[in-house]
Amino acid sequence: MEEVYCYAEIIPTSDYSIFEGSYIESATLYVPTSSISNYTSTKPWSDFGKIVSIENGGELENKCEKPRINYNNGKLSFESDTEGAEFIYEIKDSDIKKGYESEVELNVTYNVSVYALKSGYTNSDVAKATLCWIEVDPKTEGISSPVTFISTRPILIQNNVGDLLIKGAGDEHITIYDLSGKKVGEGKSIDDNIVIKTCLKKGNIAIINIGGKSIKVMIQ
Repeated sequence: MEEVYCYAEIIPTSDYSIFEGSYIESATLYVPTSSISNYTSTKPWSDFGKIVSIENGGELENKCEKPRINYNNGKLSFESDTEGAEFIYEIKDSDIKKGYESEVELNVTYNVSVYALKSGYTNSDVAKATLCWIEVDPKTEGISSPVTFISTRPILIQNNVGDLLIKGAGDEHITIYDLSGKKVGEGKSIDDNIVIKTCLKKGNIAIINIGGKSIKVMIQ
């Protein structure tokens, strides 16, 4: 499925799985201009890759600016240069799992995706980031207390066509490796931010060493 034309100003009632297997994330949905904001905020219609105006025969002249993702004081925040834009986000926790093993490896990693929308505008491109934590202090072995506090540092990682923006690393030296152990980029973080050029692509696994602590993330 590549294109769908829906002339209904009132969104048709449908099951969330009605487009299952149709890969609508790569398709374009054409709807009345007055209803674009409703379609972009209602599933399953909001899952289309593009939602544009039927009347204009294509995208609206205005498009929301791609959001920026930030993390401060324990909170994620989103901002867009499009004034008055709203945000639709999804956060997936890689640690939420069910199994039967005797041990569970916890990565404390969240995959964040968000786009901006506003009435009369087409949706922005989707911004994605990985939020994870690295231990600041060494692990404490043999703790008998039922509550253990481990000092950690939040790290936010965003990919821009192979360039990795890393926030929260302080002034540490950062080295990036691919899954085979080959070094693909390095640099020193300044004022908690750094952009490192790599050859990594979406879906690749990166090993990111920050001040001697390593984390493994999938490039979003």
